[in-house]
Amino acid sequence: MAIRNDSHGRTRRRIAAVVAVAVGLAVAPPVAAVDPAAGRPVAASALAEHAFEPGAQDAPAIPDDPTAGPYDPGFVDDPRLDNPPSPRLDDLDLSGDELDARRGDLDAAEARRDDAADELDAIRDHRDDLATERVRLAEELEAREADVVARREDRRRAHELHVRRTTQAQVAADELEDARALLRDLVIAAYVSESSAQSDVVVALTGTGAVDDAVLRLALGDGAATGREADVRRLSAALDRAEARRDAARDALEAAREEEARSIDARDATLTAIADNEAAQEAARVDEQDAVEVLARRDRDVLVALVAVAPARLRADVVGDGIDFPLVALDAWVKAAEAAPCRVEWWALAGISRVESGHGTHGGGRLGARGYPSVRIVGPRLDGSFGFARIRDTDGGRWDGDTGFDRAVGPMQFIPSTWSRWGADGDGDGVADPNTIYDAAAAAARYLCAGRSDLTDEAQLRSAYFSYNHSDLYVAVVLAAAHGYRDALTVPPPEAPPA
Repeated sequence: MAIRNDSHGRTRRRIAAVVAVAVGLAVAPPVAAVDPAAGRPVAASALAEHAFEPGAQDAPAIPDDPTAGPYDPGFVDDPRLDNPPSPRLDDLDLSGDELDARRGDLDAAEARRDDAADELDAIRDHRDDLATERVRLAEELEAREADVVARREDRRRAHELHVRRTTQAQVAADELEDARALLRDLVIAAYVSESSAQSDVVVALTGTGAVDDAVLRLALGDGAATGREADVRRLSAALDRAEARRDAARDALEAAREEEARSIDARDATLTAIADNEAAQEAARVDEQDAVEVLARRDRDVLVALVAVAPARLRADVVGDGIDFPLVALDAWVKAAEAAPCRVEWWALAGISRVESGHGTHGGGRLGARGYPSVRIVGPRLDGSFGFARIRDTDGGRWDGDTGFDRAVGPMQFIPSTWSRWGADGDGDGVADPNTIYDAAAAAARYLCAGRSDLTDEAQLRSAYFSYNHSDLYVAVVLAAAHGYRDALTVPPPEAPPA
């Protein structure tokens, strides 16, 4: 971005140049514009002193009424939407404190908008992650529920097995008890025979020893004793096995219960994770809604900042050696040249604008985005005094504010009677207004082209300038300014129409 240096000094130099030419002409014959209808001088050029009329005022810095006129307190100095700057001027370097500030505002607004967009993207990514996690949790819950069912079934089977093993152990215990009851009968028999081996019988009854007492064998027979001993041993071993299986079933049941409990805990943990996920999704949904609203506000801020750049850009100065006009002026000349009835370049119009009003800076103002000078430019009263023509009022004071005599008006200094014939609507607002550079430039192009075909031919251009003001000095000064602009700035040609 180009930075303007010593803008106030440049403005002073521009004004000083105008004053210097005016002083030089003070001793020369009066320079006057010509009414083409009458063929005689009608108004002094801006090279002579212009009187700033009472009632003229600066355009307000903070407009608030879009219906106000250009010099009313509420005028909005924004470019018309249907009159955007020519795309031929898109790549020009511009300089201006206001433009720098507005571009800075736009950059800051875009940075905030980008941050808001990044935040929204992050929230949406988070929501996507939560949604993906919710799907995984749903699948996990399904597996957990199936596992709980399986562990419950395992526990049920383990319980049934434990019951069976307990029953079997009880049966084995009962059978052993029955066998021992038979041995007790043997003990009784042993006592009847007064066996000296009573201790052996006791051992047999308790299942801890062998029944080999000779008396028992004599009283009951070897086969009966041996059979009872074998029964006790067999049933005792069977009980041991049944109890072992019962204990194993009990341990398996306890393990199954623990596995079921762990499975239920895992399922409940998944349910809790799902509840947390859904709560997080709801919070993220609210965050996304808030972020969308923030982004919408940031988008509006960018649009507001962007809208503010447009007028600042038009009001900014074009950068270049020997260039002393804002973009809005160049835009007006380019468009006027494109629409002219003959071949004419923008710089030919710029030369007149430079001499007539310093590109709208006469009186201390400057051109606004709509092309109106911030200070109304009205020439001296054409009442015949000071060597000027005498022209009675022709517009009822509409343009010049004077109902007695006409005055030259606007940045191209048209008198009302000339404007009534050559006035043009250069900005498309439906009104031909000599105060705006757009309309004034379009009218000047029409005027210069009258009876001519190619103003890039210097002879025709000189003739056109002379028709604008019957003064050879005026022609020389304007032509020098025009050539200076031509050499200082290249404007890309218009795009060729599609075939």
